[in-house]
Amino acid sequence: MLQELSIQNFALIEDQTITFGPQMNVLSGETGAGKSMIIEAVALLMGSRLTANLIRTGAEFAQLEAFFDISPKSDIARKMRNLDLNPEEGLFVRRILSTTGRPKIYINNYLATAQTLGELTQDLISISGQHAHQRLLEEETHLFTLDTFANLLDLRNAVRFKTNSMLPLIRQLSQLVETKKHQQEKIESLSFQLQELSEAALIAPGEDDLLSQQRTRLKNIETIHNTLSESVNSLYRQPGAIVEQLTLIARQLEKIIPLDSSLEAIGASFQEIGFQLEDATSSLEKHLRSLELNGQSLEEIESRLTILNRLKRKYGPSLDDVIARKEQISSELSQISIIDEEISKIQNELIAHQKELSALCQQLSEKRHKAAKQLCAKIEAVLKTLQMPHARLIMAFAPIRAKQDTSFYFQEDEIAYTSTGMDRAAFRFSANPGETEKPLAQIASGGELSRVVLAIKVVLNEKGSGETIIFDEVDAGIGGSTAEAIGKKLKELSVFHQIICITHSAQIAKFGNLHFVIEKQIRNGRTQTHIRFLSQEDRVHEIARMIGGATITSATFEHAKELLLSQ
Repeated sequence: MLQELSIQNFALIEDQTITFGPQMNVLSGETGAGKSMIIEAVALLMGSRLTANLIRTGAEFAQLEAFFDISPKSDIARKMRNLDLNPEEGLFVRRILSTTGRPKIYINNYLATAQTLGELTQDLISISGQHAHQRLLEEETHLFTLDTFANLLDLRNAVRFKTNSMLPLIRQLSQLVETKKHQQEKIESLSFQLQELSEAALIAPGEDDLLSQQRTRLKNIETIHNTLSESVNSLYRQPGAIVEQLTLIARQLEKIIPLDSSLEAIGASFQEIGFQLEDATSSLEKHLRSLELNGQSLEEIESRLTILNRLKRKYGPSLDDVIARKEQISSELSQISIIDEEISKIQNELIAHQKELSALCQQLSEKRHKAAKQLCAKIEAVLKTLQMPHARLIMAFAPIRAKQDTSFYFQEDEIAYTSTGMDRAAFRFSANPGETEKPLAQIASGGELSRVVLAIKVVLNEKGSGETIIFDEVDAGIGGSTAEAIGKKLKELSVFHQIICITHSAQIAKFGNLHFVIEKQIRNGRTQTHIRFLSQEDRVHEIARMIGGATITSATFEHAKELLLSQ
């Protein structure tokens, strides 16, 4: 409940403090006296953005303050505790606007942001004025009204949370599909390269060097063969061969060693040389035989070297680079294949989310259809008490149709799933018998629209939450018995909620528990708005003014007394 509102250097208000009561508070005054400044000040204290420089001319700053009594079990008490604020101390909000610096906001004397203030106070005060009338004409608000009435906001938030959780997955899937599309040519190119390298059957690094050596040997095979044959013959095969002569010398030395023992070491050396020469000769013979048995032709080697050299030019420069490139291509193709796995994984996740979203939207839609009849019936009942006995209100439903760009995962059977569900819903209204229900925007009478707004407020707030409701010009376009009916309804509503009603209607003002008058005065050559609490006697004068205008007769004065006594 708003206990106290203090305004300093704000527009035409120099310094004013208003102490409100817990039930119905009425504010009246001449047109242009500054009643809208009260609404603007409260809105700023609820966290709304400053849209104009409203600091009083000549002042360096404006200060707005509000103190609220907070129920310990209320939602705002929970929010305060989450911010380490004690709700038992009440809620004190101060907002300072400066001509020289940035505006400042304090919550219980702690510096805060407009966002924090807005989140904390969003359910604390409801302002129903011309803006609320205009919002009611916007059919997007009708569904929210229904969900609020039917306590479906948690389910609606679950739908919003589900759609929001799916959006990053849909974006990721789109990016992967786009990447895959652009990589198709790359996949084909890499696959061709891998096939080319695989068909080359690369054995190991150094194969090209080995083949080059083999090619040189094959080109000179005849010279090598002849040289080896001659060497083997000279060493071993022909008469008087070197091995034979060396063996003979070793034997001769062996015979004379007993005669000269100093020749023993030399004889041993010749014998060792003989063994080594036999081994070398044996190796030459083996190599010679390998030349004769080698079936690989020079043509085969040249062909293989041509393949390797071509691959080195394309993927090299060395054969090591070619082999490394093959491994790299295999790795790249494996990574690309992971994209397919990722796409499949995300698609499966989205299908699961889609099923959950579909179930939530279906559940929400069913509850809405059921609650809509109850809501409209309750609003019609209130409208009957507001001098609209023939009023009819229905809620027209239509599914949200999927568009061409609607994601596959946000639709089913051409019905779209959005963050608010799968329904479009709008009030259709008729005030008179025989007339077809039409959109609220086609209601010609401002008085009818005012009563529809009030009826909705009454129905939405009938359970009572301690919320403060401000009605600004709820009497627009009405008078007489209709105004009195509205006043009664506001009085009934004030049992559950603190009501602050700005009105020009005496029939409404008479129901106030407290009455304030807003006046424009000139002091010291300056215009200023003054807010004054009315005693019972002053209130009679104000009601008389509201009835008779500038000229107040004794009859008008007596009528005012009767009005106050009749409520």
